[in-house]
Amino acid sequence: MGAPGSACRMRVEPVAVSENKAAKGRIKQDAAAVRAIVNAWSPIPSCPEDEYDCLVDRIVSALHRGRAQEAEIVALIESELEEHFGIRGSGDDVAGVAASIRQFWQG
Repeated sequence: MGAPGSACRMRVEPVAVSENKAAKGRIKQDAAAVRAIVNAWSPIPSCPEDEYDCLVDRIVSALHRGRAQEAEIVALIESELEEHFGIRGSGDDVAGVAASIRQFWQG
């Protein structure tokens, strides 16, 4: 604490722009890989390529937050299919997609 009446100053470290660009690049690459997995599965036949982007975004976000367990991915996919698309995915199909995503994420 400073002297009475003086302003308390906090040192804030700026985030490097190059770090943000690198992180955004990794997220885009991850989204492209997950999108390819989900589009290959395509629970609704003959959909546009971007049809599942809402699902892809949620999956990639979960992966980057450390929620990459297969059961968590399955629950996320099932929830999004029911809430957003109004359909139920086959348990085996959803589990297979989640396993593929998990395998991609583990590298």
